[in-house]
Amino acid sequence: MKALTPRELVKELDCSIIGQERAKRDLAVAIRNRWRSQQARLCSEEDIAGHRYLLTGPRGAGKSALVRRAAQAIDAPYAHVSALRLAGPGAQEKAAGELLESLIESVRPRVASQETAVANVRMSAIISIDDIDRLFPSGLSEDNRDERLEAAQQAFYRLLSAPAVHTRHGEIPTANVLIVAASQTPASRLADQWPDLQALFPRRIELDNLTDDDLLHILSNGMSSPVQHYIALMASEGLTLHFAPEGLEAIAFEAGEQNRKSEDIGARRLAMVIEGVLDELLFDPAGAAQTDVMIDAGYVAARITVDGDDDDLADFIL
Repeated sequence: MKALTPRELVKELDCSIIGQERAKRDLAVAIRNRWRSQQARLCSEEDIAGHRYLLTGPRGAGKSALVRRAAQAIDAPYAHVSALRLAGPGAQEKAAGELLESLIESVRPRVASQETAVANVRMSAIISIDDIDRLFPSGLSEDNRDERLEAAQQAFYRLLSAPAVHTRHGEIPTANVLIVAASQTPASRLADQWPDLQALFPRRIELDNLTDDDLLHILSNGMSSPVQHYIALMASEGLTLHFAPEGLEAIAFEAGEQNRKSEDIGARRLAMVIEGVLDELLFDPAGAAQTDVMIDAGYVAARITVDGDDDDLADFIL
């Protein structure tokens, strides 16, 4: 694992995560604090609350991507799982162990021995758990119980609170495993449904809604931009797409408008808008008037209607 300082890690994250400056700083400090506690020998095997974080933010804000990119940047063993996958027969006994076993197997080809792989996971693994708010829905009572959901809750509690998890490699202490649980529900509302929230997650990281500028930066972010995906798709049909800067601005604005007027799904809205703009080309590429297609603000405005009125997009047409 690379021992990056918080500033170094944020610099790495800036290459792929747009916006979310506070969340990037908080996660970088969280990862560094684990390293610091290990160097100072402050983290005992019983100190399981020190590296548990609740990550909240709207859908599409980049919660999973943030944790995944951070793990990649420091070369840490990383696993991502939906909280609901912890449910099932015997889940509370097996799920946590199987999760750690999968991490050990992923590390094993890169290290000298099985013991080294186990030690690597025990000291530096990062586990991201999505959709924890779905484990604790509102409206459940003693008269309205869900056994499958209760099994998933038990598996989740075990992973968070047990000082060690049983695997086929033996008992693996989890005090140094950094667990980030993600929720679309704000922490204050989640606490009403989940009284033990504060004890299990003493530390929080919050992501903001993406602004129009954030969406534009995502579109303009070189090879990782979603427009590159569609440029490659249409190249397979013999078409060359060119996205003008004002065309990207119009797409970002439209995505922001749709997020504000309906469910805010963050950056995921961009692909929906791009496909709307390219609908004719995606359906009938052979019908294109020419093989080079310029996607400017006029092209976007001609193909998108905002609540029956595209006057707002006129601001982007020169």
